[in-house]
Amino acid sequence: MADGVHEMGLVETADDDQAAQHIDRLEVGRPVAGHVRVAFGVADARGATDALVGACAVLLAAPVERPWRSLHSRLEAPAGLQLTLFEALEPETTG
Repeated sequence: MADGVHEMGLVETADDDQAAQHIDRLEVGRPVAGHVRVAFGVADARGATDALVGACAVLLAAPVERPWRSLHSRLEAPAGLQLTLFEALEPETTG
C-alpha cells in the first residue's frame, strides 16, 4: 500500500440499500458505492489520498472533516473497488 495507508482496516456491513446510500451521502454527497467498500484508518488522510490518486485510484470525494472529528475521503481503485480513508483528528480544545 501507499505510504500513510497502514494503521487499521474496518469491516462495515450495510444490509440494505438505504444504509449504504446513507454512508455514500455522508462521505461523497451522492450514491456511488458498488457491492464492496473497504475503509482504512490512516495517519494522514490527505497524504494517503494523494498517494493513491498518484497510483491510479480515482478520487470520488476529497478529504473532508466530519462533525465527529474525523477526516474522510473516498476513492475508486482499479476494478471498481471503493475505498474510504479516514483519519481520527485530535479533539478540539476549549479555552
